[in-house]
Amino acid sequence: MSGRAAAQLALAAAGIAVALAAVEMALRLSWCGASAAYEYQSKPFLSANPYWGTWHFPNDAVEHRKSCFTAHYTTNELGMKGDPLRPGAKRIALLGDSFIEGFGNDNDETAAYSLDRLLGPRYQVLNFGVSGNFSTIDELVLYDNFAKFFDPHVVMLFFLSYNDLEDLLDPRK
Repeated sequence: MSGRAAAQLALAAAGIAVALAAVEMALRLSWCGASAAYEYQSKPFLSANPYWGTWHFPNDAVEHRKSCFTAHYTTNELGMKGDPLRPGAKRIALLGDSFIEGFGNDNDETAAYSLDRLLGPRYQVLNFGVSGNFSTIDELVLYDNFAKFFDPHVVMLFFLSYNDLEDLLDPRK
């Protein structure tokens, strides 16, 4: 690659990075955040868990609204946001925070749901995502005390470099 082509490529990459940063800033300023006009939940969705801190109520259905979304969450018999367990299916465990849990999204709009439908009935994707200051340490504890007992064939850990790693610095952890 010539020097001019490399400079053009670098300039294009920088332009894309600036555009993405501007969009991210606009979304953070305009979307849901601490300044959301209102929040409503038909009932609590998360409860204290003595083994890994926070988990969902089992067999639950909750409506959650903010000024920027309306979502309906349902949990299965074990408190996972998703469908009941399917006997005989090979299991894939997704560990993560609110992005994997699908905070602000109906169940059929989560990464776990989409992956489950793509893989078909031989596999079941289990959503072990939890919202609210849930760090990679919490995800490890959740795996050791719960997720590993489902004998998953694959375990995927999702984390964001800005809030999940920041949550690790919480002195209470």
